[in-house]
Amino acid sequence: MSETERMAQAAISEVRDALAELHASVEEVRAMTNREADELRELREELARRDEERADAARRGQLGPEWQRLQRRIDLGETSVQAILTGQDDSADADLLRATAMANTRTVAVMQEDELDDEDPTNETFAAVRQDQAELQALLAEIRSIPRSVD
Repeated sequence: MSETERMAQAAISEVRDALAELHASVEEVRAMTNREADELRELREELARRDEERADAARRGQLGPEWQRLQRRIDLGETSVQAILTGQDDSADADLLRATAMANTRTVAVMQEDELDDEDPTNETFAAVRQDQAELQALLAEIRSIPRSVD
């Protein structure tokens, strides 16, 4: 075999190796995409289940008269949880519900702050946890705004 043929064989071998790596990477990305899609589907199912539980509790009046009236309007297609939470629904019940939620959030934040000792080394940890909670609440609001159509 000539030197040129050996070099060509070596180049072909490198290309085959690179293609094999590329195929493995593509399969890894496909598997990861499938896992993410499964997790997203499970999350949507869980959110739907929790929303149905909330709706049932609201219908029974367990969440207060405002939620009960709002749920009736949701059931009639006059409003939605998203509209209530985002302020698009400007009814008195929705306004009261949002105000109560904000007050409760502030109360919890103040209670957490009051419980922390300035010299406590866990302050940074609790601050990070509060930040994570705020980010999760924002993410949850985003998730709730995603249309509910499932492929």
